[in-house]
Amino acid sequence: MTTTPVLPYAGSSGWSGSSTSKARADHDDAIGKTSTRQRQVLTRLLSEGHLGLTWRELAGPEGWHHGQASGTLSVLHRAGIICRLTETRVRSKVYVHPTFVNGRPTEPFVVKRRITVPDGAVPVFLPPDVVALFGSKGIYQKLQALGIHRLDHKSPEYLMFLHVVISCREAIEHDHTAGLLA
Repeated sequence: MTTTPVLPYAGSSGWSGSSTSKARADHDDAIGKTSTRQRQVLTRLLSEGHLGLTWRELAGPEGWHHGQASGTLSVLHRAGIICRLTETRVRSKVYVHPTFVNGRPTEPFVVKRRITVPDGAVPVFLPPDVVALFGSKGIYQKLQALGIHRLDHKSPEYLMFLHVVISCREAIEHDHTAGLLA
């Protein structure tokens, strides 16, 4: 790997959405911290071999917080430089260097679409298959038909919203979309 970092998010290593997170990402990218972290991850994955690493196993010895460890793993996974196995350890996914997949099932990187329900209390992240099926506008209409105009993760409306998403996913899996779109 070169000293140039992998920057898949419009020339950035990515941030959580806040201005302080973006400033930190821009700074780390500019001064070489991002490159260093990415090289450290690759070195660690090569040394761990077929066992691979979870974000926790990476973060502890490196002295990184969750965002630094999972962010670096996600960027490298998105770029196809490392693989994420379907297996877990202590409720976390295991990442390996491609050399050590050894035929085990892996998961592709999935880009989640962020939409905000009109007048919503929280942004909502949806799997791309759900958004592709209904589109953002279709999801809004479905939520409005249920009387949901504001989402708060503690509200009964949020549970209704989750039911809509589950229904959408089931429709995708079973190819029965007509009834949900009507």
